[in-house]
Amino acid sequence: MANLLGKHFPGIGAGLPVADLLRVPTPLTRHEITVDNASADVWIKHDESSGSLYGGNKVRKLAYILAHAQSRQAEAIATFGAVGSHHALATALYARALGLDAICFLGHQSSTTHVADALSAHVANGTRIVRYGGDRRQRIATLRQTLAPRRTWVVPAGGSSWLGATGFIDAALELAADFEAGDVRYPRRLYVANGTMGTVAGLGLGLALAGLDIEIQAVRITSDAIANSDGTLKLMQKTAALLNRIDPAFPVDLADQARIRFRDEFVGGGYTRPTPASDAALRLAADELAMTLETTYTAKAFAALLADAGDESARAEGLLFWNTYNAVDLPQHAGLTLADTGLPDDFQRYFV
Repeated sequence: MANLLGKHFPGIGAGLPVADLLRVPTPLTRHEITVDNASADVWIKHDESSGSLYGGNKVRKLAYILAHAQSRQAEAIATFGAVGSHHALATALYARALGLDAICFLGHQSSTTHVADALSAHVANGTRIVRYGGDRRQRIATLRQTLAPRRTWVVPAGGSSWLGATGFIDAALELAADFEAGDVRYPRRLYVANGTMGTVAGLGLGLALAGLDIEIQAVRITSDAIANSDGTLKLMQKTAALLNRIDPAFPVDLADQARIRFRDEFVGGGYTRPTPASDAALRLAADELAMTLETTYTAKAFAALLADAGDESARAEGLLFWNTYNAVDLPQHAGLTLADTGLPDDFQRYFV
């Protein structure tokens, strides 16, 4: 169970519940890889194994989000995403595990190999899947019709709220403890996928709080309307302000100390669309590190690390990759056929 933040700030520990979802600390390993005929040391933070039902970065956010929902007597959890959304699936799985109903409002995306598996896992989980799209009026009507009868806690896309970001303040404190325990020189560059900003915002605050001189390389994988520097700063400021309200000892100006470099050059054609660099990164991770990545998030973040690893000064600073992918096998609906999925008709295309 994560609550390093609560140990540092007793007011937060007493005032902010955390659900027992996590298997932490996640492993931190060191490897040597070859890039452009040069050897580079790479550290990997293995958040792919962060939970027993579903791993990756979503679980750290959900530990705070779902505990807060339970404290407000929620009966159901609703969230948003594309059909293959890691966040939507993780939210649904952990909500059901805590005895809450799960509702996911999903829209279309470019088809990838894992979309059918994700939808099948939703069916096995008993998630209520609602087709979400159209203009603003249509979306509002869908929400009202679906949510009106229930006491439902609505989680923003990606879990990127101040509560979600708080989970990654905890994660940064965990990283600081990793390096303190190992008594080694820590790397100065941390590479992580930047989708809806919650992970980056929390790490930025947490690394500053821990006093670690690490610059986050926030590798954008979504539209810059969703992931951008202004939005990240606002989320950090809001998170710090609300934590300070719970415990005045928490530094309210911590966002000013965060070190984040926004990397836009690896997004390629956009969300879910691989690039030659991400394909190469995926292969190298599998061949040299026995590490499984996927093309939407983690392969693009690792591609940024590999690009920098070709530079001598970057190698000298040290490189750390935060693996946000899930490594847990998904539940599957035995004998699933298109007719019995209960999914919206236009989602059947992902099973063909």
